[in-house]
Amino acid sequence: MCWHTQFKPSFMEGRNIKIFIVEDDKYFNHLLTRYVGVICENMQHNGSSFEIKSFPNAHQCIEEMGNGVDLMILDYYLDNFNEAEALTGEDVISKAKTSCPECKIIMVSSLKDRQKATELLNMGIYDYVDKNLSSSNRIGSLLQEAIREKTIN
Repeated sequence: MCWHTQFKPSFMEGRNIKIFIVEDDKYFNHLLTRYVGVICENMQHNGSSFEIKSFPNAHQCIEEMGNGVDLMILDYYLDNFNEAEALTGEDVISKAKTSCPECKIIMVSSLKDRQKATELLNMGIYDYVDKNLSSSNRIGSLLQEAIREKTIN
């Protein structure tokens, strides 16, 4: 299942920002999607429109990636129920680097391996956030910063 939301300001024509959320936990996926929607709604003053799509697994995200994506909030551990090949957030990053190299990826996960988090940063992700109950402020500020960078360029 994929959720799709659009926020378009009526007073100005600006850049369309596509945001993907890839999270297998239904509750956290829904929470992130609504939270990102609120942030985007509050940032409409700059004339940009936002298209937010959320995916429960890597496979669905990768299928849609060819249509372009500007920002991504991505979990590392992704359940791949009903899929022949198990993919992780790292696989999504690799695919994004070839199909949409300008995409800013915020990894939100509960990795216990700090070395793996460092490797992901070295792969070129925008930032890494530990997934916990207090991570929403960090995610929000990183998302706003990334959106500002996208609308300036």
